[in-house]
Amino acid sequence: MLLACTAVAVTGSISSAPAGAANPRPRGAVTNAHLNTFTHKLTVHGWAYDPARPHRSIRVRIRANDRVIARTVADHRSPRLNRARHIRGRHKFTVRVRVRPGTRVVRAVSKGYGPGTRVRLDSRRVRRVHPAPGRRIISIARRYVGKVPYRYGGSSPRKGFDCSGYTMWVYEHAYVHRLPHSAQGQRTTRGMHRISRRAARPGDLIFYLHRSYAYHVAIFGGHHTDYAATQPGQRIRHQHIYGRNLVFKTDWH
Repeated sequence: MLLACTAVAVTGSISSAPAGAANPRPRGAVTNAHLNTFTHKLTVHGWAYDPARPHRSIRVRIRANDRVIARTVADHRSPRLNRARHIRGRHKFTVRVRVRPGTRVVRAVSKGYGPGTRVRLDSRRVRRVHPAPGRRIISIARRYVGKVPYRYGGSSPRKGFDCSGYTMWVYEHAYVHRLPHSAQGQRTTRGMHRISRRAARPGDLIFYLHRSYAYHVAIFGGHHTDYAATQPGQRIRHQHIYGRNLVFKTDWH
């Protein structure tokens, strides 16, 4: 009789153990969250894992403005985290998503592998980053590579671009400068000053000259390349700089 009572007591103590002890909550953190104020793209870095199955990658949701803005799996390599936590597997994540300009805080949530509801892993205030003019110019310029055809007199993606129409469109939509629609006109426009090739930065303009007249203009892409609308039958190209009679100019540095 005494043994039976003891068995019942032990069984009762096991059944009444808190569920959290058998199913620990998932753990994680948002290590960085920054918003590009020009493209409105939010980048979120973080990590997450389930202590019940630390060798497996788990699903994570990113929330902002009271809604889910992204779903991902924490399955990037995480050697430093693994050593620090004495776990194995892949547990980092990166999310890139377009969001509203007013986004201030992001939250990461997950339920791990358990049957319970999702729990908040971490939250972080969004850091706002305003890219420099050169980055804005290149960001716009590369959108049209291989997509928009050359069109004489063209100055829009819908109709096509000629060389100065392309640079005019890119500079205007990068909020840098309103340029005239001619290579020579851009070369001599107010505020445009000459710089050495060594001092040139990605986003500056390259003028191709015949004697002292600019017959072609392109956007310097760095590493001896440019972005340009070149000639009929071709689309916008990212190519090696050609020619020798060149002038580099800028109006933003």
